Amino acid sequence: SDGACVGLDPGVMYPESPQGVEVAKLICSGCRVRDDCLEEAMANNYTHGIWGGTTASERKSTKTRIRRNRQKAEREHNLASGAPLEQQIG
Repeated sequence: SDGACVGLDPGVMYPESPQGVEVAKLICSGCRVRDDCLEEAMANNYTHGIWGGTTASERKSTKTRIRRNRQKAEREHNLASGAPLEQQIG
């Protein structure tokens, strides 16, 4: 309810052109709930629209990067702790 996009035509945040994406991102750029908005979109797998200043593909890339980093950290932890090889691979 505190978002910079509140009260705008919802279509603005669901752009269909590259120019529209830039406009929506600009609206988000100064929004005080931008981080909360992005967190909600990522937690709920929103696949359309600009949320927290990101497109659906940007959010997907971020989630993939986070998952890979987490998996790498787990493998490194298992290796350092002397875990069995089966755990290190998985």
